[in-house]
Amino acid sequence: MTTTIESAGPGREVAEMNETHILPPLLGDGEGKYRILVLGNSGSGKESVIPIVWSYGFNRVTFVTLQSTTARVLSMILSVPFISIDELHWGPNWYQAPAAELIEKVQKAMDDTDGSWIAEGDYMHKLNSYVVDRATDVIWLDPPLMLYLPRIFTRTIARILGFAPPCAPGCPESVREAFFTSILLGYKDFTTSRGLKYHYYFSAAEGGKPTILFVHGFPSLSVDWHNQITYFKAKGYGLVVPDQLGYGGTDAPEDANAYLHSLLAKDQVEILEHENVKEVFAVGHDWGAKTTSVIANLFQDRFLGFGFLSLGYLPPNTELTYEQTGELLKQALGYENFGYWGFFSAPDANETIQKHKESFWDLVHARDSRLPKYAFCPTGAIRVWLESDSRTAHAPYVAKELSQIYEKEFTKNGYHGPLNFYKVAVSGADMEDAKAIPLAQYPISKPVFFGGTSKDVVCPPALAGRSLAQFCPKATTHIFEAGHWVLLEKPDEVNAELEKWIESSLA
Repeated sequence: MTTTIESAGPGREVAEMNETHILPPLLGDGEGKYRILVLGNSGSGKESVIPIVWSYGFNRVTFVTLQSTTARVLSMILSVPFISIDELHWGPNWYQAPAAELIEKVQKAMDDTDGSWIAEGDYMHKLNSYVVDRATDVIWLDPPLMLYLPRIFTRTIARILGFAPPCAPGCPESVREAFFTSILLGYKDFTTSRGLKYHYYFSAAEGGKPTILFVHGFPSLSVDWHNQITYFKAKGYGLVVPDQLGYGGTDAPEDANAYLHSLLAKDQVEILEHENVKEVFAVGHDWGAKTTSVIANLFQDRFLGFGFLSLGYLPPNTELTYEQTGELLKQALGYENFGYWGFFSAPDANETIQKHKESFWDLVHARDSRLPKYAFCPTGAIRVWLESDSRTAHAPYVAKELSQIYEKEFTKNGYHGPLNFYKVAVSGADMEDAKAIPLAQYPISKPVFFGGTSKDVVCPPALAGRSLAQFCPKATTHIFEAGHWVLLEKPDEVNAELEKWIESSLA
């Protein structure tokens, strides 16, 4: 069976397929030039749809790939160049072009045409309106979920098996790479009222489910929550998962005072307001737990509950200096656990970490969870570890693809932004910031979840006990047999316990 596809604008025969389709009229520029941007969900057919026909015979399996396109077919209809923004964005080994580089590439591709082109790819979080402003026509493909979801699966399998080309040269897909790529495509950008751009993953809630705000710590990225993203998204929960200030695609101002937690808390709430999200649980890990604590102090009525992983609820500290806090903790634990703060707040910390980044990441994600007690926690220990280029076995829960994302993002931005979290703590600026919080706002009347980590020598669960008892009357505690990076090490257990707590809080 064959079909002629006709354009109601140019009105010429272009291809033979299974049915007859009439293309919508195209405006052009009135002088015979067409600059068309094709947008749509991944798998909607804007650039390619690749079904696989499986033919079974005796002792053989035959694979046939058929490629049908919207943007490419339109390119043939109008005899104008096709521009794949995917190919311009992705470089070898899944390198992602920064916004300025991508705009430059797109501009060059357009300049190389005679004034007509057809482009596909939704990269507005980097291009903003650059392509839209130059287009004469924009086509939005919005097929139903049951149509484009199988296409995404089929295309991914075809690429993994080598029966279809990758989305860009030098970007071969594996199951894990496809998994991480699918998450990275869900990111958006938003500029807060203080003029700082935040990069965050967003997925809207479905079926009346609440939204979860996941806030990461140091040294981490929003993609560290990938196990939680996939689990809770499949359950219909909404998700807002930002790169914290100083990390990943979020701005990284030099001024340490930009990282005061009252400001960070306000930034997170502004993202929620921007997405018009109402029913929210906030969950933080490590420094993200501190940010979540201040969110609870300042915006408690805006949330349904608060979760803390590894590090428990931290009520405002208005009296104890870094040195005094360190001494009290040493007396309580019998060893020094926050001595590394001195190095992380030092002027040369960023440069030193970058010079010895392999040693740094080995220690951060050490297979032996006891090692940080001796090589990380004591004052001066981490500097000795780094400058001697010490190495140790990596924990198995950090996938190769995740390590590659760390490499790209922290090489691009360095560590000056993340280290500012320690600078405001050590300098006393954070303590001054806490004085603006009234005593009446220290308690959390909403449901609280604390996920302690029994093998965590930096943040042992015992540290959370007093604040939970004093300020969190509706606290639920679960101790994981894991080290500090529990969200990576025990994802199934973390997901199950968080979901159980959320559901019980809503009951």
